[in-house]
Amino acid sequence: MYLQLSPKRSAFCALFCFSALFATSGCGHSAQYYLSRGNELYAQGKYDDAALNYQKAIQKDSNSGDAFYRLGLADLKANRPADAYNVLSRAVTLLPGRDDVKVQFGDVLLAGYLADPHRPKRLYDELTRIAQDLRARQSNSFDALRFQGEIASIDGKLSEASAAFEAANRIRPLETNVAGPWIDVLFRNNEDARAQTLAQELIRKHGDYVPIYLLLYKRDMAAGRTADAETVLKQCAQANPNQSTVLLLLTGHYYKLHNTAAAAAALQPLITDHKTFPNGVVDAGDFYLHAGDPEQAIRIYNQGLQSD
Repeated sequence: MYLQLSPKRSAFCALFCFSALFATSGCGHSAQYYLSRGNELYAQGKYDDAALNYQKAIQKDSNSGDAFYRLGLADLKANRPADAYNVLSRAVTLLPGRDDVKVQFGDVLLAGYLADPHRPKRLYDELTRIAQDLRARQSNSFDALRFQGEIASIDGKLSEASAAFEAANRIRPLETNVAGPWIDVLFRNNEDARAQTLAQELIRKHGDYVPIYLLLYKRDMAAGRTADAETVLKQCAQANPNQSTVLLLLTGHYYKLHNTAAAAAALQPLITDHKTFPNGVVDAGDFYLHAGDPEQAIRIYNQGLQSD
């Protein structure tokens, strides 16, 4: 599950409850010291170490909204969304005037909701409240409008969702977190021409935004337009030459069409370009293994061992 608390954080929560009883003892450094130290480590990309310092800041000051917020950011960087949810929820309570905190929490809620096949009502309700709070503070809030669009999309209110995304797009044109879901809504609402035009505009501005290519690819394949689908993936690979995932997608496309020669050619950079793709041989071998061709997988694995 997307929002499942990690064992380490469960232990921290217990420690936090215990240590809060003794927060006034005055031992060691101050909460501000640990907060500043955590920020330094975060800036260096040391997210686990930063999180430990933010936890120490919280143990010193259980009402430090900034410490909870920064801990949430570190958790997100360390791929701990459930932990981020818990501490950001607390940060929103402690920092009611901070829209940036609400926006970050809203993004966690949205991602958690969409990732959970059970579509938890609790997350939906919390996201709705965040959108309403942001809109109440600023009627033309970009983030309130995009959250409003996402909620309407979830509810199947496609015209309402499109209007909200369009309003947000006027404030910040062609941001991926608005244009992407807006294009999806337009397609779902049978506004294909408009969706295609917007998609090409988005690609011109954000060629590295892989999800838009995938959306177009899936639509082309569903409609039986395999040549157009291939063109989309080639365009994606050209715009993102260093992403192994894109090459694997292109390989998978050829493999589905039983074009083994094209599949092998698409996969070749992963096998030969060790500098760009240090794990490329493993990725290539895994592809064939999952595709049901263990003999080819073994050949590629062995090739990687020989090159080492």
